[in-house]
Amino acid sequence: MSPKHHTPRNQESDINIKKLINNDVMITPADTDNSIVILPIQQYKTKTQDFLDKKNFQTSTSNPTKIFQNQTRKTINHSTKLISQESKW
Repeated sequence: MSPKHHTPRNQESDINIKKLINNDVMITPADTDNSIVILPIQQYKTKTQDFLDKKNFQTSTSNPTKIFQNQTRKTINHSTKLISQESKW
């Protein structure tokens, strides 16, 4: 994993961020990498509505978290290489 490089914020970058926000854009972390996405708010709303209209998701009547956690624990406990026996549940 590469180290994160931080650029010190200065007055000019603060002004630029305020300009972006005042121009109806949203600034958000990207799904991948260590970067940001600058997107017009209207475009974000349109993409979100398109996603909902196309029904690219499934609803559930139950919470699958417990099942997923149990499967993960079983996988970890059966692993002989990933985690030492002392560190397992």
